[in-house]
Amino acid sequence: MPKSVLFILVLPFFFGACIKNQVSSKSITATETLKEKCRMNPPWVTIQMPESGFASIDPIGESECMDSLAGKWKRYAGKSYDLMLVLDGPGGSGRYWNNAVGVVKKEDLAPARGICFEASTIGWRNLQGFEKGGLPWAEDLNGDGDPELIIWDGFPLNDDEDTPDTPYVGLMAWVYRTGDGEKFDLDWEMSRKFAARIAVEYHKSLLGMDTSMKMIREKAAFALETFAKEGCI
Repeated sequence: MPKSVLFILVLPFFFGACIKNQVSSKSITATETLKEKCRMNPPWVTIQMPESGFASIDPIGESECMDSLAGKWKRYAGKSYDLMLVLDGPGGSGRYWNNAVGVVKKEDLAPARGICFEASTIGWRNLQGFEKGGLPWAEDLNGDGDPELIIWDGFPLNDDEDTPDTPYVGLMAWVYRTGDGEKFDLDWEMSRKFAARIAVEYHKSLLGMDTSMKMIREKAAFALETFAKEGCI
């Protein structure tokens, strides 16, 4: 058989092997670089304000807005708007909060409409402190002069989510921004920065802390730092 013909017959097998090797290499690389699922997930990505009155945003719809909000509002002044919150908690074994939120102008004494939600801060039991104070629910986090809404939520620290254990719950804070007061949007960047702040608190030693509690706190800190550095999805 002429050498030229033999070369033509062998050529497709040669390139086929090369292509197969390239595909396999890419597949392995993609698999190795996949990120793990984050332990925490935001309760809401966008929160729409009602046209009038107060509406619960809890997904299961079991909780209702408080009957009387008068006189309970706490004002967080801003440059473009003021954020007003009713903070009712913590209560019960899950350290539950029943909060209400409204956006007002400077001249308004109280919001005419807003949203309410239930939140659990059971993770406080292994945090026990945040920057020498309690948990903030509103704060100007980006320095623009207007307060952002902060919603605290728990996330599992045990690997088996089907068997949750109270000590194995970490605390995460989700940051929501608003412009015109019509809705609140989750801000991923500010949430990541806030997660890093919480991680610092988990790294601190507590008086009389045993080995078990130290392990729980370090696991929470690691999860928060991983999220803050975009190391998980």
